[in-house]
Amino acid sequence: MTTRRPFAVLPAALIAALALSGCTPDPGPTPTPTGFATEEEAFAAAEETYRAYIDALNARNAGDEEADPQSFLIGEVLESDQRTREILEQSKQTIQGSLDILSFTPETTTRIADAIQVDAIVCMDATNARILDSNGGDVTPEDTPSIYSLKIELTSADNTLKISASENSDNPC
Repeated sequence: MTTRRPFAVLPAALIAALALSGCTPDPGPTPTPTGFATEEEAFAAAEETYRAYIDALNARNAGDEEADPQSFLIGEVLESDQRTREILEQSKQTIQGSLDILSFTPETTTRIADAIQVDAIVCMDATNARILDSNGGDVTPEDTPSIYSLKIELTSADNTLKISASENSDNPC
């Protein structure tokens, strides 16, 4: 995976702009169509989005019916979450407990037309999360790691970042 006149007035405006350009300080960064003036802003927005997603996911797992972690997802990641919810419902299983973000490490930003893509490595702690059956029995697979890393991708959509990909990563936490 890898990581926005009138013709009569135009000449006069161009001449004025060129004449004034030597007298004005260099402009600051120009925000892109996605609203990020710098790569650091894009990274900060990506981390904020991912943390809000985990908060919503934890709230949903705690029974908050108003929590909507799917609002942070697009594409295959959204479809995968929908399938997971269906499987849990059909098997009468629930996820209890919370996930914690241990670290969020930005990697790259990539501009694609008017969109931006941010790639990052996230270290997660699932020590407190369990899959429970309808009787409350723990059916979490024994080989489920408590701490793991994910390579995630966030893509701009509707002037916000949405999680567009997530896969296991070999990066150590």
